[in-house]
Amino acid sequence: MPGEGRPPSCRMAICRMRHCQARKWWRRDCAEDFFTTARCLTTPLYVEFHRGGILGCNRWSTDMTRFVIPWRWPWDTPPEPPAPDAFAGKLIVLASEGRPIPQTAVELAGRLAERSGAEVHVLSIARIWGTSFGLPHPGLLWNKREMQERHDSVAGVVTWLKRRHIEASGQVSGTRNAAKRILAEARRHGADAIVMAADPPLHWFVSNMVWSQEPYRVRRLAPIPVYLVVESPPTVAR
Repeated sequence: MPGEGRPPSCRMAICRMRHCQARKWWRRDCAEDFFTTARCLTTPLYVEFHRGGILGCNRWSTDMTRFVIPWRWPWDTPPEPPAPDAFAGKLIVLASEGRPIPQTAVELAGRLAERSGAEVHVLSIARIWGTSFGLPHPGLLWNKREMQERHDSVAGVVTWLKRRHIEASGQVSGTRNAAKRILAEARRHGADAIVMAADPPLHWFVSNMVWSQEPYRVRRLAPIPVYLVVESPPTVAR
């Protein structure tokens, strides 16, 4: 028996350690080695989770499975998506964290869909204010006017796409975490790319506290290409 002659606690620890090594199951000490390795790599890591444990990781590649999430720090620069002319997916999610979807983003999604024959799923988020640790209150939910604006925006985009013979569907969803919901819907529909409109990027330390920076959080966390259409800030006449 492994650890013969040692106290029972030591023998149990040795058996458990060897059992973990045999299953390649990272826990505690192994997790420390994993995070140390992740900091040393110059390219983003993708980590696969299953039943609360880390199963494996490998470097970024275009043929990653949909159940693998990228391991990137907030200050890391995500890889650029492939050129629109090279896109060959079958489903595109045209998402918005709550802003009206601009025509430039709609045209980009339509261009990708026309070249690849893909379907477009339009998703708009109705924001729920507050945090998940707070008490639920009706005042933190969206009102009828905000919800109607989301539905009108999605309906207009779907109509525009269908007029160009592009198969399209729409959805409005309420959540406190727009990036998480957008990625969940993209995974549920089996999307191959996400298209979003975005404000100019802010510093990573500030962007985590600004709702309008959700598109950059989506791009950082998404395992699929994310095309961001950056809107120029409005000029103020003097």
